[in-house]
Amino acid sequence: MSQLVRHALCLLFLWSLLATTARAQSRYDYDIPLPAFDKDPNELLYRGETLHSYLINPYTGALYEAQPDTLSALFHNQVKAESRSIVMAYLGNLRSPWIDMDYFNRLRPQHRYLFNQTLSGFVWDESRRLFYRTKTPYSKLFYQRNGDAQRREEQFDATIAFNLSKRLALEADFNYTYSPGYYIGNRTKSCDYRLFGSLTLDRYEAYLSGGGNFARITENGGILEDAYINDPTRGNSGRRSLASHEIPVRQAERVWNGIDDAHLFFSHRYNFGSPRPRTAGDTLTIFGERRTEADTMRFVPIASVGHILSFTQGIHQYVNRNQATWEQYPNRYPYMHKGPTGALDSLYVLPEDSTRYWEVDNSFVLSLREGFRPWVKFGLEAYVRLANKYYYTPDSIYQEQLGHHAMDVVVGGRIARTSGRLLNFDALLESTLLGENIGAILAQGGISTTFRLWGFPVGLRAWGNFENRRPDYFVRHFHGTFHRWDVDFGYERRLAFGGRLTLDKLGTSLSVETATLQNQIYWTPEAIAAQCSDPIQILSARLLHDYKWGWLAWRLQALYQLSTRQDVVPLPTLSLYGSLHTDFYYARVLRVMLGVDCRWHTRYHAPYYEPAVMQFVNQTETKYGNFPHLNAFVSFQLKRARFFVEYYNLGDLFISPSERFSAAHYPINPPVLRLGIALDLNK
Repeated sequence: MSQLVRHALCLLFLWSLLATTARAQSRYDYDIPLPAFDKDPNELLYRGETLHSYLINPYTGALYEAQPDTLSALFHNQVKAESRSIVMAYLGNLRSPWIDMDYFNRLRPQHRYLFNQTLSGFVWDESRRLFYRTKTPYSKLFYQRNGDAQRREEQFDATIAFNLSKRLALEADFNYTYSPGYYIGNRTKSCDYRLFGSLTLDRYEAYLSGGGNFARITENGGILEDAYINDPTRGNSGRRSLASHEIPVRQAERVWNGIDDAHLFFSHRYNFGSPRPRTAGDTLTIFGERRTEADTMRFVPIASVGHILSFTQGIHQYVNRNQATWEQYPNRYPYMHKGPTGALDSLYVLPEDSTRYWEVDNSFVLSLREGFRPWVKFGLEAYVRLANKYYYTPDSIYQEQLGHHAMDVVVGGRIARTSGRLLNFDALLESTLLGENIGAILAQGGISTTFRLWGFPVGLRAWGNFENRRPDYFVRHFHGTFHRWDVDFGYERRLAFGGRLTLDKLGTSLSVETATLQNQIYWTPEAIAAQCSDPIQILSARLLHDYKWGWLAWRLQALYQLSTRQDVVPLPTLSLYGSLHTDFYYARVLRVMLGVDCRWHTRYHAPYYEPAVMQFVNQTETKYGNFPHLNAFVSFQLKRARFFVEYYNLGDLFISPSERFSAAHYPINPPVLRLGIALDLNK
């Protein structure tokens, strides 16, 4: 383990000791009960009702309860790259760039900074970061590793949350990942951190988060010949096989992409209301428990006025100091370089492209709270957002970076019902009235209900969204050493609908989704952004089945996708995932899950990752797929400790030819033993 990881582990251990001594209150009141989620005792580490986690709507500041990271079932599958989706394309390493090939599972809307889109899930996204409320301190430490000392992949992750009082909570997230990689020039290193907290008084609420993301990704451009993997005898000059670190790659060392991001998010609101007596018939939901208290007072909010301040900064750098690889690119666009003396020393030194982006948003929100009277069945919110954006790209003549400033005035509203027993809904509409992106529209909403059919609980949910948005600035104005264009692309339009039927008692759900795309942006094989004006239809059907019968359990997933323009939006037609494993308790304390899992998808033109633009680009030369990705594992849970041992990519040992490619020319790691442990230190 690296020295940085050791220091971080010591610091977080001391913090957890402090958390255990923090005074925890006996009860916490929610102003309005948050929508609950189902907690399966076989799936979650049991914490009673002492821990709640929730998301904050980045548009309105509304709270949504979400599932904390305390899953115990199939722990090994939750902490590897493939766990992000049923089918994806990535570069092999755990924290390498990736793209979700399950179209409707992609992040919507996409990251505001182009170069963060392939790092989705790693960099800051205010709509997907949890806040916590806890009666007792919550500390989760996780560590995993695989491989030998030269190619070892290591990851350390920690979350600490505790309440100093029933109103004041402090939390921290930290993640450090380092992997030299199993292939030449495939090293990745990243460090993510976040300090956050909340203050929840009757009349005033505040939520604050600040942190950053750092990543350096050494680029090899993929292996030189696919035959080194799928036809070793021909590709290795007669040798039976080559070790992964002996396979030639397209771009060896001294080529890398770097990301350095920072964020600050502050959401607060003042609640208008009054204390009201609680009669014997009144009930409150307190951490999921229904309690009745007579002759006491409680504060009931009627309306609120809020403010959201959001600051994000993104810095991207592409460096290529391997001159032998420059010939792979047909064009070069020189720019003046400032030397150590501060003077313009030369017109062109080496590819060292740097772009910067930062944005400051101020949102003002008025809301009418749900449930302040029995007949008030929904809440209403209206907001206006002032967005200031700054973009910097390398100029083609001068040494300084050209800056572009854009400002938008966005208005929107939301209506939601989240505490209903039979019917809940949530809808949001916003439009840009003034600014560079005038005419942009975002409309999204969903409705859900539950009922019983022949004694079986049935859940139904339907949703839809419409987007009309201008492509990212760096898509329209890309200035790099090997790629350069300025194109005023038209607005992208996307209309999508979906529905899901859930049968919890059978562990089964079926969902169908469809989308119509117009003016879709895509990346050509030459790594140039282009736009397709023709309508594109996407259709998806998904079946999930998760069931346990005695000591035997299985988890199955099937995904069918249809794209009418595979050259623009390539998708595998059929993707499958299955896990068959035991699930029993040894000596009534040690939970044991022993089994195998497999991922498979049909052949399709998987995208190629181009380091010079840090994007996945389309290619039509080679199809990839039809290879079962097998893993054998044993996972344990002992009280609040979870640990696993997995033999990764087991099928590569006996399936020939091995076509273990995730993206075009990017194979996944060879067979290797993975180890991991997670500890929840406090009760």
